[in-house]
Amino acid sequence: MPIIADTDLPARLREVCQTVTDWNTAQANGWYMANNASNAPVTNTWFFGESVNHGAAGWCAQTVTAFTADGASDSATYRRDLNNGSWSAWYRIRQSETELDLRYDRIFDEINGGAF
Repeated sequence: MPIIADTDLPARLREVCQTVTDWNTAQANGWYMANNASNAPVTNTWFFGESVNHGAAGWCAQTVTAFTADGASDSATYRRDLNNGSWSAWYRIRQSETELDLRYDRIFDEINGGAF
C-alpha cells in the first residue's frame, strides 16, 4: 500500500492543523487551528477543530475545542453550522463526565429542591 507524504496532502489535511485567522474561511473538509481568530466562539483563546463540508458551497459544520483552556469540568467545545450560506451561532457541547454530572445535579436540584 503506498504511503502519501504529508507534503502531498492539502494543508488542511496534513499532520498539523492548518492555521486560519477567521473561522468563517474554514469551510473545506479538514483540521484547523487559530488563536484569537475572527468569528471564534470565544475571544483570546486557542482553538483547534474540524470542518465537515456537505459537498456544496454554503453548507458545512464546524466543531472546535479550546485546547489550552479545557479540562474535565469544562471541555470548552463548541459547534455551529453553515446552512445555505448563513452561519448559526456557536453553541456549547458538554462532553466530559464531570460536565454532565454537574448538569444532572443542577436539574435534580431544580426538580427536587435539592433534597433526595
